Amino acid sequence: MRGSTPLDVAAASCIDNNELALALQEQDLEKVVTYLAGCGLQSCPMLLSKGYPDIGWNPCGGERYLDFLRFAVFVNGESVEENANVVVRLLIRRPECFGPALRGEGGNGLLAAIEEAIKISEDPARDGPTVKKDRRFPMFGGEEQQEENRVHLGNAIMSFYSALIDLLGRCAPEMHQLIQAGKGEALRIRAILRSLVPIEDLVGVISLPVHIPALGKDGGSIIEPKMSASFVPDHKASMVLFLDRVYGIENQDFLLHVLEVGFLPDMRAAASLDTIAFSTTEMALALNRYLCTAVLPLLTKCAPLFAGTDHRAIMIDSMLHTIYRLSRGRALTKAQRDVIEDCLMSLCKSVTPHARVCVCVCVCVCVCVSVLVSVSAALIPTVLVLRSLISLSLSLSLSLSLSLSLSLSLSL
Repeated sequence: MRGSTPLDVAAASCIDNNELALALQEQDLEKVVTYLAGCGLQSCPMLLSKGYPDIGWNPCGGERYLDFLRFAVFVNGESVEENANVVVRLLIRRPECFGPALRGEGGNGLLAAIEEAIKISEDPARDGPTVKKDRRFPMFGGEEQQEENRVHLGNAIMSFYSALIDLLGRCAPEMHQLIQAGKGEALRIRAILRSLVPIEDLVGVISLPVHIPALGKDGGSIIEPKMSASFVPDHKASMVLFLDRVYGIENQDFLLHVLEVGFLPDMRAAASLDTIAFSTTEMALALNRYLCTAVLPLLTKCAPLFAGTDHRAIMIDSMLHTIYRLSRGRALTKAQRDVIEDCLMSLCKSVTPHARVCVCVCVCVCVCVSVLVSVSAALIPTVLVLRSLISLSLSLSLSLSLSLSLSLSLSL
């Protein structure tokens, strides 16, 4: 029934509809928050009847109410201030809306909750119904239909907290308009949001690895993680949004730390999946979406902080090389390729001279390849030859850049 219930229809109606979002009254939002609070106090009866473990709350139902609130507070890429302030105030009155981890006393925090949910997802006995009860309540249809209707508790918990953090991040006041102007209400809301989720937990979740596809023992089959049952890049995207909108990144050391422990490993994972066998797997596509919608736009925004990073030259060069590898991805959309090129252009203005040459070459190559691959089919052999020559020259450029970085680091 997901997607067809009145709640889902109402949520879809609010998408990109400012008038409808502004027409929502506080009592309307309060009803949704009341139902959300109920999900934090008892398990889903339907899941219990099918033999699922009793975890004491209902993350599946809670996520749907969070989705509605998200569409009510964030429209057309901007926060609806009136609704956002009301939602934050209503949620604070009902701590059970935040789930057991963020409820206050007794909560272990966001990072611990996600790590525990990952453990649940890896344990079939805790992640799904017991075999005995599942046989009493058989599901009609083939195996694919059963898997589609199956609820994975570990993933459901991760998705709930991801949706919650996404909602809270979108409720955050706009930095440049309200906070910098010294508006008291905006400062108060930001302080509340920061008290709910420590920055260390955000970085911790961003740093958690995802399971990437691998070849089977026979060397031909591909073993993929089930996206509906695993920790996936989409769960990280909301953490990046909250980090940006609530905390902001204004410190170079912090940016380099997040890059080293979180962003760069995911970039390398995405680049490693850019092969004929893996480039169209669900995890590869999800990593591309995460990087191009959350990570790279943030790096573009924070590009000035990369000035004066000679002491981390090797890591910066590795980042540039990896971003260039991403730009050549087989399964990228045009919009994603544009995001990567914009990121490289922004970095070009801030990095040190020897790395700037590397970035300029990368950008030029991206543009050249984009133009070449758009020519007629008759020129395809020429395109492949030119692309090979360009790749060879780029590799030499990157090797020279890395050597310069190493020399600089040793001299320092």
